[in-house]
Amino acid sequence: MSKIRKRDNLYGIYALVCFILLLVTSLPKMRRRFYNVFFAFHYICTWTAVLFLYVHVRPPIPYLTAINAAILVYQIYFKFRISKVSSIEVTQLSANLLLVTFPGSALAVKSIMPGCHLRMNEFDNSNYLKQIWRHSLAPVQHPFTIATLPSDEKQMMIIRKGRFDLSSEKKYLITGAYLPHLSFLKPMKNANPRSLLFHTKVKKCLIVVGGSAISFALPILRTLSYNGATVKIIWVLRDHEDLKILDYFQNILVNDDCIDIFITGSYSQQEIYSFKRAIRELHRLNRQMELSNQEQVLNGTYSPQYHEKSPLMQSKVSYQTMANEFDPVLAHESSAQKNRAAYIPLRHHAELLKSGYSAEDEDKFENVDLDLDGKCRNPEPNVPRSSSLYSGILDTPTESAQRRDSFSLRYSSSSGIYDDLADYWILKGLACRIEFGRPRLGIHYYNWCTGSSCIGPLIDIHNGQSVCCNEITIENKGQKLHYQKSDGHMLGSDAQDELFLNEQFVKNRQQRFQERGGELDESTWVIGAGPIGLVNRVQLWANDCGFNFHAESFSI
Repeated sequence: MSKIRKRDNLYGIYALVCFILLLVTSLPKMRRRFYNVFFAFHYICTWTAVLFLYVHVRPPIPYLTAINAAILVYQIYFKFRISKVSSIEVTQLSANLLLVTFPGSALAVKSIMPGCHLRMNEFDNSNYLKQIWRHSLAPVQHPFTIATLPSDEKQMMIIRKGRFDLSSEKKYLITGAYLPHLSFLKPMKNANPRSLLFHTKVKKCLIVVGGSAISFALPILRTLSYNGATVKIIWVLRDHEDLKILDYFQNILVNDDCIDIFITGSYSQQEIYSFKRAIRELHRLNRQMELSNQEQVLNGTYSPQYHEKSPLMQSKVSYQTMANEFDPVLAHESSAQKNRAAYIPLRHHAELLKSGYSAEDEDKFENVDLDLDGKCRNPEPNVPRSSSLYSGILDTPTESAQRRDSFSLRYSSSSGIYDDLADYWILKGLACRIEFGRPRLGIHYYNWCTGSSCIGPLIDIHNGQSVCCNEITIENKGQKLHYQKSDGHMLGSDAQDELFLNEQFVKNRQQRFQERGGELDESTWVIGAGPIGLVNRVQLWANDCGFNFHAESFSI
């Protein structure tokens, strides 16, 4: 004990305590729950450990201590060199997500690489000592992914609402941008700094993201599409109100197949049916408006003012009013359904969600299901097929009207539904896939990645239901004759039908492995971004299918 109490030995114990604190605060649960403590302790304990070891170690280590101190001082200098103070504009679009915008001049480091991130902390120039503590001794900075390219004039970030206070009335110290490591993208030498041209072998890219990780996917979609690749985003989100964020990225989402959306929150059957029915009506009204405009152009009576004042172009106009003009039946239904006191408008759905967003919520709501045996199943088996967004494709107008009339007795779709969804560009601007429940990574997305063609929707001759070819499981050869293809022929009449049936999934996958000699397909990439649980599952599926994989975990 007498030796321990000596000054030199005590400094060694103090250095050991510093390393133990670094270890404890780095544990995942501690790091997530006490992020500020974790960040501050790393800086404070690093400095104190270097000083304590200089006093403790015998013989002395002045040169090694000087090198360590020089590295830490240069780190502070470099961080200041790539930092700028700027104001931001914060827009809350849903209960979970914020849109943060700021000028591109606030980024000290410019790049054309997609998927960059920056670090931010609050800047208060009224207290000089406080700034020294925040930005030099213990710079607690929060990382955020940039949803645009650092070379853009206007920068945008999609951020999940948390404990870090983001306000339009404050100023922030913005550090970065920090470049990602994307092995499938290599910049051109001596290229224009604003050019999107890259060296890449990617032909197909599937990006699976959860929640705010959509900010990582959007610039990659923009860049790869410019370089000739076919890209699809699978976005898993909890609340439909988060879709409002896509209003600000209309120039990136340019076709119906570039994004599949899966809403995993707790929605009732009534809300799901009303939601999907409203979208079908919006798409129908949109098509009718386009046909009307085409007729006016051909007749020479088209006026630009008419298009600019179209209800489809103005979110404040009631969609129910527009629907009533085209469909008197809906007008009659609406007047009766407005009096249903039990109906819960979707605009108030977020108020029913519990506050906060924990790691357990991420694993539940922002995740995927895997289908490694090739037997695809519906993600939400309890949702009636008649409520699917794609149902009714092969129905006659009479059948659709009969089903609508019978279903309206059990479900309501008040005018509030149309007015709520009128503000969402993605719902009226694109006919993309929108489902409720977790996505299932299986034969459907495997066929998309390998470039296999779909044989189209099938009709079950027993019940007349329209079925996707990737959602059936063939038990025997005779069962194939129970399904009729869109061309009128029976399933199984063409030898190529076998390739797209679920029972051939494993066989086709093994054949691809043999043809490549066990090597990964360089032209096909799968990217997982978001909660660690989602990233791990997507990686498991990509490895099982023989695709290249890139992980971007949005976890502390």
